[in-house]
Amino acid sequence: DRSGSDLASCTIPPTVKIQKDLTRKKKTDDFRISIDDAPLNKDGSAPEPFVLKKTNHLDHPEDGIQTNAIVGPVIVRPGAKYYFREAPANKTTKLSDYEMNLECKMDDGKNEVFLFDAEGGKQTENIFQQYVEIPNPDPFGPGRAMTCTFVNKPKTTLTLKKQVAPVVNGVEGLY
Repeated sequence: DRSGSDLASCTIPPTVKIQKDLTRKKKTDDFRISIDDAPLNKDGSAPEPFVLKKTNHLDHPEDGIQTNAIVGPVIVRPGAKYYFREAPANKTTKLSDYEMNLECKMDDGKNEVFLFDAEGGKQTENIFQQYVEIPNPDPFGPGRAMTCTFVNKPKTTLTLKKQVAPVVNGVEGLY
């Protein structure tokens, strides 16, 4: 178990949790979210995560924060890299159907922003990944916590319909 408290120093360690804010394109779309300290494998697959949850449209069919898929809190170490990943949880869910974003905020209301490394971000057909390196010295401080939210919304589509209009006053029109 990689969550808990630091009993050696008698302080509450800084933590991160991730959650899913989902607007489903299809009623059966579900996702797996995870946090890990290992990069993707050479073949592009994710390593076995040490913390993993998945959404379940049967237990939580509503849009919004998926309360059945919250990962953590997980203790973080200054100077360490953490990978935040999401992937389809079934064969019918497609990442390409969604606009995906990862937003992180400190739970105590302070506005520290952690920038995600552009080179650490990756999106394939089967995985969306971002990573952040926790700065050293630790900006969190004892007991501080950050919540990161994967936000997924269906991609918008635009359908155009071309129609030839009848000739009016000798001019043929397109609408």
